[in-house]
Amino acid sequence: MGTGRIWFLGLVAAGIWLLSVYGSGLPAALPEDAPPTEFSAARADAVLARLLADQRPRPAGSPEAAAFRARLQEELTRLGVPHQVIAEEACRMRRGRRFCLTVHNIRAVVTPGAGPANPEVLLMAHTDSVPRGPGAADDASGVATILEAIRALKARGLEGTRPLAALFTDGEERGLFGAFAYASHAQNIARTGVVVNVEARGNQGPSLLFQTHAGDAPLIGLYARAAPHPAASSLYAEIYRVLPNNTDLTPFLAAGLPGANFAFIGNLRQYHSADDRRENISPVTLQHHGENVLALTAALVRADPATLKGEKAIYLDILRRWLPRLPAAFALPLSLAAFAVIALAGAISPRARGTRRPVAATLAPLLLLLLCLAAGFLLYAPVWIGGTSTSGSLLLAAAGPGGPWPGNPLWLRLALAFGVWAAALWTARFAGPIACWLWFAGLAVVTSIWLPGLSPYFLFPALIAAPLLLVTARGGRTLALFVAALAGLTIWLGFNAGAEDIQGLRLHPVFTLTAAFALLSLLPLMAGRRLGGSAALSFALALGFAVVAGFTT
Repeated sequence: MGTGRIWFLGLVAAGIWLLSVYGSGLPAALPEDAPPTEFSAARADAVLARLLADQRPRPAGSPEAAAFRARLQEELTRLGVPHQVIAEEACRMRRGRRFCLTVHNIRAVVTPGAGPANPEVLLMAHTDSVPRGPGAADDASGVATILEAIRALKARGLEGTRPLAALFTDGEERGLFGAFAYASHAQNIARTGVVVNVEARGNQGPSLLFQTHAGDAPLIGLYARAAPHPAASSLYAEIYRVLPNNTDLTPFLAAGLPGANFAFIGNLRQYHSADDRRENISPVTLQHHGENVLALTAALVRADPATLKGEKAIYLDILRRWLPRLPAAFALPLSLAAFAVIALAGAISPRARGTRRPVAATLAPLLLLLLCLAAGFLLYAPVWIGGTSTSGSLLLAAAGPGGPWPGNPLWLRLALAFGVWAAALWTARFAGPIACWLWFAGLAVVTSIWLPGLSPYFLFPALIAAPLLLVTARGGRTLALFVAALAGLTIWLGFNAGAEDIQGLRLHPVFTLTAAFALLSLLPLMAGRRLGGSAALSFALALGFAVVAGFTT
């Protein structure tokens, strides 16, 4: 394989990354004259404008919070939805101290008849904001999304469906006081069948299903069939579990109820800030948020809540178009089977048996990961220097302990991309096709045991590669390796493209490590090649882009 074909593979990887960013399926924002049975971002935005009025912060207990609730009640009256304000004192123990807050939750009944024998679907969002921002996305957008979804559901007709209600909580930003107060009453839990919470941690990007209950396979299957543009991964729940965060869904999950948590997380810089304003919310994001909530709710009101709990699922979305999934119990046996098939393919392959440096081939994937990680730290250094020299301590203080935000992330993305590509080119001389895919299958085994939510990122590509490697053990393996690489690239570069929303490129190891796993699936096509010149050129470009990134911070 010549140098030109090697760089062609790099272009393939870049093309898949661009497809993951710009070509992944998200809905177009619908106008105000969209069919009444559909969710319209324009209609939701109009509701949001009325709710927010002058866009002043509305922390719990403030006059602004009370004014927001009054406007919310007007919207519910306009929809013809009966509702009541539930005022009560809520107390919680935090850090060994007892804190109390008077909360004003609003419960709205869309379809009546809820009770222990006929539990309801409960939609939920919070009405308060942090003191330093107007909370347009967090979480007035959730309130507006629920209102527009209720309007669309009523237009579709709810006769004969499961009872449906909405809960608009107070005091979420102070510590989930409203949600805990509501969930502390046994009758409220008894009449609730499933909860859909609508949140935000940014104002851009896809609406993610990032948390569910234990034994979520039936719910995930329902969502996969209902949502036109599914955006979910079992890994999101694993990540969220270790973060020091909770949402209003927390007390309901603790009570044993099934539930789903939706949020968008793009443009984290404006989260909990004065810039969390209505005009900064992406209409496409609002449309996807509402599409998710409407689709899942429409399915839930026709489902039996007793069927929503089952096995734990592992899953990930492909370009917001497909949601392949498996019971988590299948992950380990399938991972072991993939490992065995790949090992068998290596054993009967003449070229694999003749590998002159088996130890180097075995360690090459680990070397790739370490080099990509090191490249991230090295290439981020000019951004630190640029941020310090151009803006001094003010920028660093504003950016927090993770370092400065790149003013134009394009340059840092290019630097990191060429850095990891240089690592792959340099590692190629030591790599072996079978060893690389054994690493994928081996990591599938490990994650199936200790981190099941991550396992599909290794298992799904390995399940594609294993039979292809076996049937081409005697020849014609290049095409098989390319097809397997496409699976690995699509899954891992999709993760890579979305990972930037978590904390920006300040978390550059997230970018470089996910890119490394993507390139690990491509490495078998370059195995045994001496590409030192191309690696040097790629790393020189990476350093140049990093310096530019530092000056544009």
